[in-house]
Amino acid sequence: MNDYSFDLQRIFIGDTPLLFIFEIILRTVILYAYALLLFRLLPRRNMGNMTQLEVMLIIALGSALGDPMFYPDVPLLHGIVVITIIAIINQILAWLARRGDRWEMIIEGDPVRVVEAGQLDLAGMASASLTREDVFMQLRLAEHKHLGEIERAYIETNGTISIYPYDKDHVRPGVPLIPLPELEHKFFFSADDRVPETKQYGCYHCGRIQHHNEDHIFGHCERCHQQKWLSFIAHPSHKSH
Repeated sequence: MNDYSFDLQRIFIGDTPLLFIFEIILRTVILYAYALLLFRLLPRRNMGNMTQLEVMLIIALGSALGDPMFYPDVPLLHGIVVITIIAIINQILAWLARRGDRWEMIIEGDPVRVVEAGQLDLAGMASASLTREDVFMQLRLAEHKHLGEIERAYIETNGTISIYPYDKDHVRPGVPLIPLPELEHKFFFSADDRVPETKQYGCYHCGRIQHHNEDHIFGHCERCHQQKWLSFIAHPSHKSH
């Protein structure tokens, strides 16, 4: 009995005849040409503007194209039928989305608010399965320095973020967008700690800015009821306390 493990011929060439490579080439050319022709007939969209549904359709198309290209027992006709059906479904869903807001919401979803009035919208973040650092990363990429600069921010259905900053005259104090590893531990306080200095502190979890008096106990955040406080707060003048 031959050893089947680490058979280099099986690994690189397979158990099919070498001539089958030319069949793969033919299958690939035919399917690629058909898919290219089909999608030339469909409306064009920027790849960065694809919705989650469209991403799912692209994944389905990848499987429909890939299998008939190199599986000898999958005929080309089956792949062509699947590709065509997926394209038709995409067009039907796009047509329904244009018919009204309700269909558009069902098919493409709604933007999710993740920042409101310089504070994190925890409910919106939870519905979009986003963490604090996910939102902060997007805001940093847009060259913002702290939450107080932002009036509202939304995660769009295609995964991008839309940011509505405050006017310069209305920027408020906010939790800085510095990544957690760069924040020194001396800036953090818990609910049972005493306030070392009378000033504003920020809730680490939701970004609420709250005034605390010296020698008082920090307690829980009045907004999200968490108990981690940050003394490093950015102000409109960009000076840090």
